[in-house]
Amino acid sequence: MEPRKEIPSYNHNEFHRRFTESDKFPFGGDNTFRIYKIQDVIRHLKFPLPLHRSEYFEILFVSAGATSSRHCGLREYTIRPQQLFFKSAGQISSGDIYGTDIEGYFCLAESDFLSAQGAANSALSSFPFFKYGHHPMVDLNREETIKFDGLFSAIHTIYHNSNNRQLLAAYLNVLLLEAGVLHQKQENTVSPSNNSSPEQLSGKFLDLISEHYLNKQQVNEYADMLFVTPNYLNKAVRQITGKTALEQIHEMLILEAKVLLKHGAMNISEIAAYLNFENASYFTRLFKKRTGHTPLDYRKME
Repeated sequence: MEPRKEIPSYNHNEFHRRFTESDKFPFGGDNTFRIYKIQDVIRHLKFPLPLHRSEYFEILFVSAGATSSRHCGLREYTIRPQQLFFKSAGQISSGDIYGTDIEGYFCLAESDFLSAQGAANSALSSFPFFKYGHHPMVDLNREETIKFDGLFSAIHTIYHNSNNRQLLAAYLNVLLLEAGVLHQKQENTVSPSNNSSPEQLSGKFLDLISEHYLNKQQVNEYADMLFVTPNYLNKAVRQITGKTALEQIHEMLILEAKVLLKHGAMNISEIAAYLNFENASYFTRLFKKRTGHTPLDYRKME
């Protein structure tokens, strides 16, 4: 039986219904772009957020307050004041935690928001910090923090006053271009040419898994994409993460399986087929080995 391809993914309405105090959370406007002051909404979100996907590109600007934790696929990021964080649409996220005293702005946008408004010919996915294999964060100094605070403030004012989509897109494009310049400088400083160092290689491998895990599940396939041998890739990944490359691939598959089990309507056989396991029995054995529960038992758990 062909699996129903229903990757659990939340649009604005579904996210609002599942993860917020709906009677208090500021809601409204269309679904192509939104911006909030973090301090206005943070207390109305239900943390930690469970496994989920978002259909939108996310931009987080933290200007002050406590550190926060964000997860993208298999990677966890700690976000501090004076930082920008970017998350591509479709990435699995879970366990996100924010301090209640955090301040800044949070944007959600559809991929073609800029081009649809005539602000740019490219999609949001063309910016490097949204691409797999690139660091999703930008560090800001005091002057840069003030600059970005002004840009976000202007976008927030336009959104909640006139909601002029062309003006919003123009300001957002400037913001992303400014962030792109800083991002390129920081990536060049961190790793000007040493893309095969264990830390860099491991990071790129984990990001590639997030993009290709449904159709590439062998270590040698990722080694070919990264222009290294499977043995070197495995050694680098184990050195940095404490797990083998194959274990990381399996972990990504199990993470997706958990989402499908909790939020999808597929049965166990359909999930196994969707994730490209040889059969449901092998999927069940691997799932139990990694989680301590059978897929059916996990689905029944609160």
